[in-house]
Amino acid sequence: MYPESDHTSIESAIGEYARAYKALEDLQEREAKKKETKPGEMLLPHKGDQKTGLIGEYWAIRYARLEFKGATITFGGHSNKGWDLEVKTAGGKSHYIQVKTASAFGKGGLSPICSPKQTPASKDGQELPDFWNELWLLWLDRDFKPVTLWKLKPEHVTFNETGANAAKSIRRSPSDPTTGSKCFDWKNAEAVTDIRARLGIA
Repeated sequence: MYPESDHTSIESAIGEYARAYKALEDLQEREAKKKETKPGEMLLPHKGDQKTGLIGEYWAIRYARLEFKGATITFGGHSNKGWDLEVKTAGGKSHYIQVKTASAFGKGGLSPICSPKQTPASKDGQELPDFWNELWLLWLDRDFKPVTLWKLKPEHVTFNETGANAAKSIRRSPSDPTTGSKCFDWKNAEAVTDIRARLGIA
């Protein structure tokens, strides 16, 4: 048997995590109310229970709104397998971004990445769900703050025969070539290492 103090510490940490988890769930519900009236102002997606990915998409949409000034940027819905953010300029073509996030709490593992198939437009003129123009790989520290954002185009990713890459990992930093799966062309990927400064966070 473990000492009672160990049980107490573990259960206290679980309780803190549960409270933070619930707080994020409540914030997701609040942000979801903007979808009908102010979709361009949403800060969290209303989908999924993987909070590392949720936090990553929060940082990603904040960065995207700085990167694509004047554009309306919204989250994808449940049916969008390929992209997480849609960048829409006035009178311009939509630009789709898939966001994958890993944190220092793990080994850099990413959820499966789907090949960006160019599909016919749906009836409303929008691309169907399995298409993306950019893949953003975001590395977070143990405070879940962004460290490095890798931006890749479709030609920078090698896919297997099934059209989906699973069990792949992110590169921690440009100076750490021992990390990161070889299916990503790290040399041609754009590494944003000053993302925290751009977002104005310590």
